[in-house]
Amino acid sequence: TLHGDTASRNVVWDSSADSLIFTDNAKALFGAGSDLQIFHDGSNSYIVDSATGNLAIQSSGAEIQLSKGPSGFEHMIRAIVDGAVELYHNNSKKIETTADGISVTGVLTASGIVTANAKLDLNGTELILDADADTSITSDTDDKIDYRIGGADVMQMNATAFSGGAIYENADDIAANYSITAGKNAFSVGPI
Repeated sequence: TLHGDTASRNVVWDSSADSLIFTDNAKALFGAGSDLQIFHDGSNSYIVDSATGNLAIQSSGAEIQLSKGPSGFEHMIRAIVDGAVELYHNNSKKIETTADGISVTGVLTASGIVTANAKLDLNGTELILDADADTSITSDTDDKIDYRIGGADVMQMNATAFSGGAIYENADDIAANYSITAGKNAFSVGPI
């Protein structure tokens, strides 16, 4: 037993367990200025790096994992060599880096502006435009764009025409239940 200057902060070699045991608040210090500290304070465990350089975690294995354990193992973060970095919520993968960017599983909520400098692929699902999710734009496999406002389908557009309950231009109602068909250099308006 190596006794610390502060009572009960001891380091004990337990030969029966082949373990060097640091009691609560006894620190393993590394570096000339004790730049790296590893210790447990009775409630929480700490790895403290106070050096001016980086704290590098390196592995020659297949991945580095941050996980819950030892009982009830759950993934939290996986960094896979030459592959993805995966983030988990309650052991369910939510974000994964890919060769093309990232993949998100579930809902992506942004409190600010989301900027897409390239293609935004919704894969045939719904682009919701308001907080109560009743105003949206959808496009499925029928090659049409459907517009919903207040939960009601109000307009549909395909490659050659608009159709819907009401279409507005310059704040004037063109016509309820009329369509606008695109010609080469003009629009024509007529009943649906």
